[in-house]
Amino acid sequence: MIAWPSCGFTDIILHRALTVADLKINGRYGRAVSPSTAPTVRVCVVIGLKIRCMYLYQDNLLSQSGGLPCSGDNPMQNTNHVNTDAPPQNQIETLIVSVDEIVEALRFNRRPEGYKNRRDAVLRVKPQFEQTSEASLFYRERGTRYDRKPYPFHIDPVVFVEDRDQAEPRTRNEYHAQANEHMDDPSGEEISESVEMAYEWWEDYVRSNLLSEVDINNSDFERSPPNIVTVQYKDG
Repeated sequence: MIAWPSCGFTDIILHRALTVADLKINGRYGRAVSPSTAPTVRVCVVIGLKIRCMYLYQDNLLSQSGGLPCSGDNPMQNTNHVNTDAPPQNQIETLIVSVDEIVEALRFNRRPEGYKNRRDAVLRVKPQFEQTSEASLFYRERGTRYDRKPYPFHIDPVVFVEDRDQAEPRTRNEYHAQANEHMDDPSGEEISESVEMAYEWWEDYVRSNLLSEVDINNSDFERSPPNIVTVQYKDG
């Protein structure tokens, strides 16, 4: 429940509510009501306006970075100017992650849907989150819900690569078609070799273009503020 600030705000709301109620009762807003129902009208109008003003007041608090417009006790007030609503993973400053697992996650996410079986590969950080945390490869089933907070934090593997348009490989069928297009009457073996070479080129590109700092919240594509962390790569 939101506490009202001690600066006359409540009195202003109450006075305005009663004024509107009196106008309603006297017929200034539509047909006048009977004397027997007048008290009910007054109560309903007062409650309605107080609820509306409560939401307006709450929105005003949420839009401010500092204190309240007046010094009332309010559970939403932040006297230390610390964002207590920040997601738990924002505690992370340095992330340790395997290059091999980044490559595997990126490649897995481009496999056929029948192979993936409604799963996506992510880099997962388990709670409790610390300033230096480690992420590991995890195959997340789509639609999974967690009941207990803090939830595990899942990172899209594309955020680690400098050019996200080149981060994921093409599918095997796309590489196969590319080989057919650029080779003169290739044999099946030649096409297979070309596909494997394409995957090797892509993997070399990824390993050579990993970022030293990444936005693990992927804020350009997700509805969350950015969280830039330093990355320490293993086995890469």
